Parts: sequence; C-alpha cells; structure tokens
Amino acid sequence: MKIKFVKYMVMVVLTMMAALAYAEVDSDFMTTMDDLNKSLTSNIAVNDAKAAEADAVEMRKMFDEVEAFFVKKPDAADGVKWSQESRDLATLIAKSVASKDFDTASQAAVTLSKTCKACHKIYKKKD
Repeated sequence: MKIKFVKYMVMVVLTMMAALAYAEVDSDFMTTMDDLNKSLTSNIAVNDAKAAEADAVEMRKMFDEVEAFFVKKPDAADGVKWSQESRDLATLIAKSVASKDFDTASQAAVTLSKTCKACHKIYKKKD
C-alpha cells in the first residue's frame, strides 16, 4: 500500500513540475526576455562589457527554460532548435564582450534577434 502511495505522489509531483515548467514560458516571461534583449543590444552598442555579459548570461539561462518548454510540446522541433541556437548565441555574446570583441557580439546579437523573430512567427500566440 505504501509503495503505491509513494508512486502516486511521485507522479503527482512530476506532473506538477511539468505543468509549472510549461507555464513558465508565458507572455510575462517573453516580455522579460524581450526587454533583456533590448538591454543587451544597447549595452553592446555602448561597449559596456560588464552589463552586456550579465545580460547575455541571463539570456542563456532563460533559453534553457525555453528549450525545456519546447521539448515538452508536440511538433515543436523548430522551437527546440531555435532555443538551442539562441542559447549558443548568448554564450558567444558573453564570451565576445568579455574579451571586448564588440563586433562579434553585435553580429551575434543581430542573429539572435532574427532567430527570436523566426520562432515568434510560428509559435507566438495570437492575442
């Protein structure tokens, strides 16, 4: 009896965790990412390596959540791919600004914005 109850509780907890992870990428989350992307672009433009690196590191973490969100969705292979590419771009940006290579960081930031737009064309919910 105890084993069945424990299995049931584990299933409940896992279901709740999946539901929470699924709900994490909502419009507020995406607005935060958009604001962070604007901050990142601005900080790169003014050669503020410390702020741009912090933005890029935070975006990289957020793209981990976006990837987890898309992994759980059926038929979202493009979303998974774009979130992985975006995380890689955020990593490149962080490394580039840390080494004061703002040209590479700027090019990667443009590519990142284009990747976001491509994903939004397919997956952003219409209000």
